[in-house]
Amino acid sequence: MASQRKYKVPEPAPAEAAAVPDAVIADVPTQPPVGDDALQRAIAAQRRAEEMSRQPPQQPSVEQYVDAIPGMSAHWRGFFKAHPDLLFGEQAQIVGQAHAIAIDSGMRDESPEIERFLLSTVATEMDARRERLASAARAVTGASAAPITPEPIVRTPRVPTAAPVSRDVPSASGGRLSAQGQITLSVEEREVARRSRLDLPAAEAERLYAANKARLARMRLDGTYPRSGEG
Repeated sequence: MASQRKYKVPEPAPAEAAAVPDAVIADVPTQPPVGDDALQRAIAAQRRAEEMSRQPPQQPSVEQYVDAIPGMSAHWRGFFKAHPDLLFGEQAQIVGQAHAIAIDSGMRDESPEIERFLLSTVATEMDARRERLASAARAVTGASAAPITPEPIVRTPRVPTAAPVSRDVPSASGGRLSAQGQITLSVEEREVARRSRLDLPAAEAERLYAANKARLARMRLDGTYPRSGEG
């Protein structure tokens, strides 16, 4: 009986590690620690928030503003988009009041009639308010610009004298006699002269009275006219 031959099975050679290309190794990103990644995201979010805060806020358009008004019908949205000034300030107040009056008076809402009424009412009221403001401004500026009228100065008129005053000397009768023989009349003496000669003009009566008084004063000075009580 033939014997069976035994064959030795060769042991497999140890597997060599597969070589990895350098380019593949370079493309593998390095994963940062979890803590650092969260911090970077927080810093980036803070920077974006700061940039957005520095940007001016975007104003909505007229269409966006009207569409955002709650409870408004499509008809009135179209109306106010065509007349956006009626939504703000005094005009909005006038529109609200005029609309309520129109409805109470029987006008049909959302009709061309009520639209014309609102537009005409706003125009009339705004013109009236502008005129009232202009009148008030004119009244203020007119009062401040009016010239101040000074109080009249009352001057006492000078009454012309019958004779000039020049180097007067007291006369014997207590009057004022000048070196040239002229005499000045007092106010009382002028009145006496006018009343005593009503037939003459006032100036002529005063001159005549002054001449007689001067002659009398000279007679008393030279002794030709006796004083009262003398013989």
